[in-house]
Amino acid sequence: MDNKGRLYPLLKAGFAGFFFIHTIACHSLKRVDPKKRAYHKKNQTIGTPLLKEIPEKGIFTLGSDTIFTKTHYLGDTIEAVFYFTVLKEPLKILQVHPGCQCTAPIYPKDTIQPEQIDSIVLMFYTKKVHVGRFNKYAYVLNAVKEVDYFILGEVLELPKGIRPKRVRYTNR
Repeated sequence: MDNKGRLYPLLKAGFAGFFFIHTIACHSLKRVDPKKRAYHKKNQTIGTPLLKEIPEKGIFTLGSDTIFTKTHYLGDTIEAVFYFTVLKEPLKILQVHPGCQCTAPIYPKDTIQPEQIDSIVLMFYTKKVHVGRFNKYAYVLNAVKEVDYFILGEVLELPKGIRPKRVRYTNR
């Protein structure tokens, strides 16, 4: 693999992290009154994303395309669930290519109908990875365009007396 292939996911994750921090630091977040929270949840629709442009075709990710995990120990299994929908035309996911062998994808094999919410799960097995920060990614190939999903976090040595666990994160 050439250097361009290695650096592209890191640069993309770095830009995503920069914009995430910029959004949190520079934009004030409105706090919703608990009495009105149920009303807001009920009235949320797929057609009101944070993006200004809604793609006409292809996969539309509901939430972030990057999941920031907590610190984990060697041997833990991390499930990263990325929810998405298809807006106008039915779409079939052709393949999901993870960046390495320690990440296994689970994705729908059938055609996804418009407005149907589905998910892609990336299972990250930390048993045989190096201690330290990690950046795992997967490319979702479909007939329209490629979509990239990322998992970021840190792995530590497993202390004595602690058993590995299975942890689930979602992008919503």
